[in-house]
Amino acid sequence: MDSIIAPRPRKASNIANMASPSNVKFHSSWVRKGEHEYTQQYGFQELLYNAISAPPASPALFLPFSHVTFKNVKAGDKLSDHSLALCFRTAWLQLRQSHPQLAAVNLREAKTYKSPSSRAELEEWLDATFIVLPDTTADEVWRTAVKPRQLSLYFLPQER
Repeated sequence: MDSIIAPRPRKASNIANMASPSNVKFHSSWVRKGEHEYTQQYGFQELLYNAISAPPASPALFLPFSHVTFKNVKAGDKLSDHSLALCFRTAWLQLRQSHPQLAAVNLREAKTYKSPSSRAELEEWLDATFIVLPDTTADEVWRTAVKPRQLSLYFLPQER
């Protein structure tokens, strides 16, 4: 493979459709608690992690992080940082659609997922969980890491 093909951003109307609860498919272990809300009980490992972990926004001994570096190997086809950020943001949104548990909030008693009821709520989730840090390295993120409220994706253009 000569280069990495980035996904094209979806049209605004498609993004709005992603906010529709009818477009979200859940595993049978999720229980519907309201019109737009679902919960899932924790498994053994999640219970253990929650017992030894710090509350959100706090530093902690155990923070699951992963670091991936993508390289474009075909000369002349390098996307700008802004274009690549838009592609990753769109891919993050598409992952949420396929795997809604990515947007779950880890509460003390169970994971909770709330389907966005508007495009504004979906954009709010994107703004909170897709984080672009242009002048930061993965090592710097790791050194200052705190437990997030929900799963987040960081884009670090400096690591390209």
